[in-house]
Amino acid sequence: MKKIILITLFSVSLALNAQTSLTLRNVVTEAFKNNHKIVILNNSQAVLNNLATRGNAGLLPNISLSANTNVSSMDYFGTSISNGSTYSEKGINGQSSGANVSVQYTLFNGFNDYWTYEKLQTSRDVGYWRNRDLIEQTIVGVIKAYYNVIQLSEQLDISHQTLEISKDRYSRALNRSKLGSALSIDLLNAEVDINTDSLNVLNVELYLENAKRQLNYLMGRDINIAYTIEDSVTFEERIEYDNWYTMALSESANLKVSSYELESARIDESISRASYLPKLFFTGAYNYNNSESALSQYSPLESNGYSANLALSYNIFSGYRGRIQRQNAKILKASKEEALEDSKKVLERDVSNAFATYDNQLRAMEIERKHVETAGINYLRTKDLFGLGQVTNTQFREAQLNLARAKSLLTSARYNAKFAEIELLRLSGELYSRLDEN
Repeated sequence: MKKIILITLFSVSLALNAQTSLTLRNVVTEAFKNNHKIVILNNSQAVLNNLATRGNAGLLPNISLSANTNVSSMDYFGTSISNGSTYSEKGINGQSSGANVSVQYTLFNGFNDYWTYEKLQTSRDVGYWRNRDLIEQTIVGVIKAYYNVIQLSEQLDISHQTLEISKDRYSRALNRSKLGSALSIDLLNAEVDINTDSLNVLNVELYLENAKRQLNYLMGRDINIAYTIEDSVTFEERIEYDNWYTMALSESANLKVSSYELESARIDESISRASYLPKLFFTGAYNYNNSESALSQYSPLESNGYSANLALSYNIFSGYRGRIQRQNAKILKASKEEALEDSKKVLERDVSNAFATYDNQLRAMEIERKHVETAGINYLRTKDLFGLGQVTNTQFREAQLNLARAKSLLTSARYNAKFAEIELLRLSGELYSRLDEN
């Protein structure tokens, strides 16, 4: 029996030691490498990078090589026109082969290829900033999930403390009941409170387990990996609103997307003007041919040589398609200008809201700290009076719940302030900069 107990204790010890201790840096690094959404976004950016090339824009020539060979065996029959005699030749073998190298290049097409190259590069940049925005949002979700685990762990501690107080109160009521100095209703109330607090502990434990699985998922690993969390909540050195907004105007991913989309619309307007200009094409080739035939006077027969061609085209009338394209490009550019202005206002609103929330919750933290201190003193005094029989069971329970609520409110204010700070870091571009540093 002792051996079984020792083995069990040893197994439990190994399981506890096997749990990974995670810091916020560990979590963010894992998510940045393994989160499935981030991996997909990085892959889509790689595709955009591959498309933004001079060759894909038509700025480079097309060079092709072709070769062919042909073998034949023919029977020939005929009648002479001059004397009517007939002739036949069977099994006349012949073969031919050839090779060709050709070059096609657009010398001028109204700068369409140049602007297409610019468009591809701008599309790459739009994709980069749009993907970066989505990556930032995903990382914010990861960080919130991390702090949610810490918050629920703290809430579980508060729930356990509340349950222990209820158990102590129940024990006191039970002893008084045995001595005949307590009403049965006090004992029943204490038992009800134990059941309520026990259920609350079970619920918070469930929330904590779910939160841990969610964090594992966001890190892109097995959701059932056990771990502990070391970090507590710390805040950045306070930065004033004007500094946050200045950084956001410079590095906000959403604002960058709007700026590059406007640039892309300007490029489309330039592309639309290409239809009004002539196009000049060059084609060059080198050909080699070889043929052999028993019927040929010259066998084998070889030929080789160069050829070149310049072609000029100009679109005189296209059913007004060029004009419509240009008009639509101007309309699109005007829309993108409005979108950029809207993005600036949205950014100003979001930074203002985040900073107001951040500032409000920091002040709320100070108030809630005093609230916890006061509620703690009130609880201890009420507990002493309850022990002396000078306060009712309901009054003691109220003091107990007030202390638990005060602790919960302090926890909420702390994490709300942290989440607002994270949002400020995202909006200002600081969050992604720190990811790159890591």
